[in-house]
Amino acid sequence: MPRTYDSLATTTVSGSASSVTISSISSAYTDLVVVVRCSLNNLSNVNLKVGTGNTIDTNQSNYKNKQVMSGTKAGTTKSFFYTTDDGLELDYYASSTGNVKQFQANFFNYSNTAKQKTVLIKSSLPQGSGDNAEIVNAVGTWANTAAINCLRITPNSTTFQDGTIITVYGILEA
Repeated sequence: MPRTYDSLATTTVSGSASSVTISSISSAYTDLVVVVRCSLNNLSNVNLKVGTGNTIDTNQSNYKNKQVMSGTKAGTTKSFFYTTDDGLELDYYASSTGNVKQFQANFFNYSNTAKQKTVLIKSSLPQGSGDNAEIVNAVGTWANTAAINCLRITPNSTTFQDGTIITVYGILEA
């Protein structure tokens, strides 16, 4: 168990937002956990990009992401393996209008300047959310050794809706 699990930042969307950026993240911890509980107004992928010096890295070749997804849609079970380099994709398709979806991204050694950054991502849409239910597990990397001190979460083709909550936690000596 981690010795310390501290809330570093929380943002709650009021109205709608095309993206949420959190900057000036302390490097005093070993690991970061980013929790997103979102509602979208349309189907969309949701991407997470990180950066240093409070500048988001938009160079797509620095991001690698592999996903394994399983779930149901209209009673049909599906599963697939998916690879992307469009940021660290938190989900293949996030929930449709009115559904709430939760993502968690765990960055290991985010402040270590000798290692590239590895992230484990989990997302879920519970049964009873329209005709969908799914679980997505992914692993990703950010090919940069700089300490992460900012992040941006963006739905590709829609906006975050009122009440979306994004929280960043720092873990000391995980």
